[in-house]
Amino acid sequence: MHSFVYCEWIDRERLEKSLPQARFVCKGTLADHRLAFVDFVEDDGSTGSGGCHLEPEPGAEVPGLIYDFDATTAETAERLSRVPQGRYRRYDV
Repeated sequence: MHSFVYCEWIDRERLEKSLPQARFVCKGTLADHRLAFVDFVEDDGSTGSGGCHLEPEPGAEVPGLIYDFDATTAETAERLSRVPQGRYRRYDV
């Protein structure tokens, strides 16, 4: 499956070290969206800041990279990105 990565995951070296099965496809831009930085809750109940969500916004663009993830790699990416804690949110486009 193709995955659009952005924010801290736009560092290819970091992503490929953390997710070695991921395969780079190309650079990309998500049109009509912006980044929204939010607070999130850690596993211990403490609050962190700097979560990064995508929000619709006509005319805006978010730069990123497109990778091919298998199902296991996608699950690992969501865990590392702290999707369950709300740091990132899965967003299908």
